[in-house]
Amino acid sequence: MLLGEMHKWVPMSAKRFVGITVTDSDAFLSVVGGPRESVAFHYVYDGNYVTLDCRLSETGTGTIDVISQRCE
Repeated sequence: MLLGEMHKWVPMSAKRFVGITVTDSDAFLSVVGGPRESVAFHYVYDGNYVTLDCRLSETGTGTIDVISQRCE
């Protein structure tokens, strides 16, 4: 279950989360924002509440790997 940025009025904004890719074994979210911006993303995976701090690139983009719980 994707919860998004829980401290925002709109936790799953289409302006922030611009794409999702689901495979047989994983799910990836495409994230945009400011250069080097830190995004705290919240979700529930396998019954566990996860908070993932994602630092966006110099171009303001990132990819959240839901299963591996990492951001690239």
